[in-house]
Amino acid sequence: MDVCAPKIAVLGLGNLLFKDEGLGVVAMHYLRHNFRFSAALDFVDGGTLGINLLDYFHDYSHLLILDSLSTPSAEPGAVFRLPLTALQNLGDYRKTAHEIELLQALDMARLLGLNFELEVVAMIPQDIESVTFVLSEPVQAAMPLMADTAREVLANWGVQTHPIAQPLSAAKIAAHHHP
Repeated sequence: MDVCAPKIAVLGLGNLLFKDEGLGVVAMHYLRHNFRFSAALDFVDGGTLGINLLDYFHDYSHLLILDSLSTPSAEPGAVFRLPLTALQNLGDYRKTAHEIELLQALDMARLLGLNFELEVVAMIPQDIESVTFVLSEPVQAAMPLMADTAREVLANWGVQTHPIAQPLSAAKIAAHHHP
């Protein structure tokens, strides 16, 4: 491995037990299963690690976080690419515990002087309260857009991606990656 190559992790966040709340974890698996990459990447199910995410902030030079985003200003399935500063300015729109814990972990990383590049690709969920592993229709339909947005971030970091011949749907991936 090239010692100058960035060390990149793709972290999927959220709780798979609560429908769309776990869409970040499904998106991480969707990306991992449906594409080949020109560089070594680590794919991490960050679930609801919260403050324990600090270990990843310490170990990687580049972090791509895939997550849900609670905001009333967009429709379910809308996908956003957020720099760290935009995430920190969401104010009261944060609804889930892991959204708040992510920001606390990022604040601690800053206080510790950790230096890494971070981008968040987030999707608006439709339902984060129902107890089921099945994603909502708008979230399933928007999963290719979320993957393409994540691929744009990886391309900016020098990683080329290539789709596989027979990709798996978000529904199939969600069905196979729950506890």
